[in-house]
Amino acid sequence: MAIVDQRQVLAETVEPPARDQAERLMPAIEATRLAAGLAWTAIDRLAVTTGPGGFTGVRVGIAAARGLALATGKPAIGLTTFAALAAGAPASTAVAVALEAGRGEIYLQCFDGERRPLTQPAVVRPEAAVLPAGCVPIGPASRLLGGTGEPRRVDAATLARLALAAVPSQSPPAPFYLRAPAVTWSAAHHG
Repeated sequence: MAIVDQRQVLAETVEPPARDQAERLMPAIEATRLAAGLAWTAIDRLAVTTGPGGFTGVRVGIAAARGLALATGKPAIGLTTFAALAAGAPASTAVAVALEAGRGEIYLQCFDGERRPLTQPAVVRPEAAVLPAGCVPIGPASRLLGGTGEPRRVDAATLARLALAAVPSQSPPAPFYLRAPAVTWSAAHHG
């Protein structure tokens, strides 16, 4: 979590991934706000990654952003994990953002040096991935494309800065999945 203004990071908290992320998220958000010394009224907008990513993590993050938006009256901005990781890469470098997708596949999207998409997001097998010329593989699964496997996660301050430039009505916080969940639940009533 991070709170930024146009010039600097005001406060940042890094929480390691954990099974109890739903329970830890709201206290971590509040601790970050308090560290920045700001009231909720001083925060202009909220940002959250929308995926692709783990089903539970994406849902927890989006639910928290939506809840805070309703409670504070501030807009919530949803940005893909692809866009957030690409924004953290060195300027003017074309990048291929690769994320773990399981089942021997990766999630992949390429961006030019200005961070405009070169390809549509896709689920591909690493050996079948075709990158535009000059694209440098980044992201947790980039090692499967000859990259370093870094960065492992989205930088919260980078995400917050992206949200400053986003148009809230064009960036709703809704889950972005490239494949359906692997497990479904249903209930049937028998009488």
